[in-house]
Amino acid sequence: MFSPKIDPMLVKVAENLSLAWAYLGADLCYHKVSPLYAESIKLSIDDIEGRSVLDVLGQTALDKLRPYLDRVLQGEEISLDEGVELDLKTGSLYRQ
Repeated sequence: MFSPKIDPMLVKVAENLSLAWAYLGADLCYHKVSPLYAESIKLSIDDIEGRSVLDVLGQTALDKLRPYLDRVLQGEEISLDEGVELDLKTGSLYRQ
């Protein structure tokens, strides 16, 4: 599922990076995810794109991610250079 606001060339470049990334809309629905992101949460890209963070990761994980998501939605640029790991079984969020 492509958003008309996503530059196709940027998507092509991003898809070839060795990074786990996700592009979310303001409604917290996934518009695009990298293969590594899908692999990291053990779902296919088709099972993620077009669905909400709540549907994909669950309420506990959404609650843990919410502070980061709210900051981005307020226009703040954030970087999690050292990475964040989310335990989907417990909803625990921690930096690597």
